[in-house]
Amino acid sequence: MDNEDKETEEELNKITGGSRLSRELFILHWGLIITAFIFFLMRSWKVGIILLVISIIAVLISYRLAGGKYNPYIYK
Repeated sequence: MDNEDKETEEELNKITGGSRLSRELFILHWGLIITAFIFFLMRSWKVGIILLVISIIAVLISYRLAGGKYNPYIYK
């Protein structure tokens, strides 16, 4: 791992509060948004909306696990 990868890893750990579940939900959230966008392009509105709702729930849980408003790195 080079220096840039280590910095990125440290930054992600600070943002997620060191919680592995928070980190995985944060990454899952982006995957769900991309997948929802693809479904919108295919005009499958119901599936796209369901994926967006699941994405919002995942990022809210990730936020809470990371410490929420008490984690100063989130608002930097």
